[in-house]
Amino acid sequence: MKCKYCGEEYSENVIRLHENRCNEKEVGVDEDADSSNSDIELVNADDYSVKELKQICRDEDLSGYSRKNQDELVEMINDHRRSDV
Repeated sequence: MKCKYCGEEYSENVIRLHENRCNEKEVGVDEDADSSNSDIELVNADDYSVKELKQICRDEDLSGYSRKNQDELVEMINDHRRSDV
């Protein structure tokens, strides 16, 4: 699916996360104003199935996720996103 803000292609499972990020940039959320964890879009185990979490891992080029359970996948994705800040 294409992002309605930037036109980039993403899987159906990840498009809403990406569009939220693009929308924040479009409305002028200043990423440099505060580097706290509140600016990071973290995932919640209640919001995604294991299949969706694995797709997020693939889309974010993570490795070592194939045998992880839901909680481990959430931790892996969130750790990765925190380290990118």
